[in-house]
Amino acid sequence: MRDISNLSPREWKAIAAQAEDEEDLALAATALKHVLRHNARDDILLARLFRVYSNGGQRQKALQLAESAFADGVRGRRLTSMYILSDFTSYNLPNCLDDIEAKLALFRHNPAVEGRAAMAYAWHGDVDRALDHARVAIARADEAATADMIRLMLARRVYQLSHRDAADRICRMGRQSPDLRPAILFDRLLVRTGNVANDATTHQLFRQLLAMDDFPRRTELVAQHIDFRWRLNGPSPALLDEIDQHLASGPRQDIIPLTLMKLSMAMQLGDEALALRTLRSHPELARKASACLPVARLLRDHGTGTDAPVDPEVAAYASLYDELADSEAVLRKRLGNPDVTCAVVGNSSCEIGRGHGAQIDAHDEVVRFNRFDTSPPFDRDYGSRTTVLVRVGNDRPEIGIDMAPNTLVLISSASILYRGRAWRAALRMRDEGHQLCVFPQRFQTQLSKMLVGSPSSGLSFVHLLKALRGTLHREDFFGFAFVDQIGSQAKSAHYFEAAKPSAMHQWDRELEIFNAMFDDGASCD
Repeated sequence: MRDISNLSPREWKAIAAQAEDEEDLALAATALKHVLRHNARDDILLARLFRVYSNGGQRQKALQLAESAFADGVRGRRLTSMYILSDFTSYNLPNCLDDIEAKLALFRHNPAVEGRAAMAYAWHGDVDRALDHARVAIARADEAATADMIRLMLARRVYQLSHRDAADRICRMGRQSPDLRPAILFDRLLVRTGNVANDATTHQLFRQLLAMDDFPRRTELVAQHIDFRWRLNGPSPALLDEIDQHLASGPRQDIIPLTLMKLSMAMQLGDEALALRTLRSHPELARKASACLPVARLLRDHGTGTDAPVDPEVAAYASLYDELADSEAVLRKRLGNPDVTCAVVGNSSCEIGRGHGAQIDAHDEVVRFNRFDTSPPFDRDYGSRTTVLVRVGNDRPEIGIDMAPNTLVLISSASILYRGRAWRAALRMRDEGHQLCVFPQRFQTQLSKMLVGSPSSGLSFVHLLKALRGTLHREDFFGFAFVDQIGSQAKSAHYFEAAKPSAMHQWDRELEIFNAMFDDGASCD
């Protein structure tokens, strides 16, 4: 066995990187702590160790790590960001106020602690206190870039919690100069596109900013415009034309994201020749193979343009692309037969006390969404089996762990196969024997047009199942209520924890569409 007692910081860094890739969190933590002995104030290393602790369920260790760094005067942007979001990403916002109030007394006017407090008070509905802490967090940031990061991060989450006016106020904080009006408008736009707000205000913001020929972040603005329309309406030649118009007339810096969009959209539209020409003219896109599966597919099938062999990791991502591109056929075979019974179980608390667990588990297929709990006592009402998991399109490690073999994992986004994301968790689940799919684009686009907005994972799946089967029966659907989580008498959005509904979705309209999908006339009551 190799003696690891005298390894250099560089060697420990390499061990940490490999351990993180392989999700060996204990080894990753050990290696990162060794490296930090030589540079205890390194923001990147501290943020990586924070993430390792958080992903390993050691939330308190992560907080203590950050707070120790704050006590030593560290104000790193990455660590600040992860600390502010820590309660949000760990689903601990309902339970964190006592800890936050203690830390506010201990770390007076620390921007990370103030930002974390703003998030918590917004979740609990104390918007005035949330705004007060947001104002301090932004004002006390050491650098303008850190203030900008905190401002946008808080505004996005506050908007997601349905405090739209408060989110707009946060975008304006610390920006009194008239020269900063474009920056305010762009942050307001980013907040709304991040929450898929397809409304008049979003379109007005796009029009205002696109009319500013001298807007300094124009390439990023164009990318936002294309991505937003792509998510809601699917790909189109018109969007490709918009990309080309900007690439032909706009600045040459920072064009990689837009060029990557062009390659990916061309692949989704079936124009592989255009995609390959784009890759050949921008060989630096080859570095994006792990985040953009069409790039991996092109590299595997057409080579790198050199004599170098295709990297095995690139080949693995390319094979994942092949599987996901065949999603509709896989879903039709697995779920399209109406003789195969299918229970679809949402996360509303409306099933509590109804005792439907055994009825749910008696179905051939049992579908669940994102995070759920089937341990006692919830199994009596919600069942314990899961054969299909519909999950959001991110790389969060806790969504999808401990699944039974051969579970079908359906990523609840259509264009995500072509739009960039982190694919590591998906690759891991595939390698563990699970079958992966994405929502077929045409069904997702149909539903988005019906809603004039972004559908929830639950409604998206019900719409897909209706398209695959033709007929649905209300008695096969459990835990769907939609509107019980909104209004003055709102209940928790999840039966197993205190949770708020996302402002991304139109819950009243979703209920109408859901009820219309059943041939027997049954509805949510």
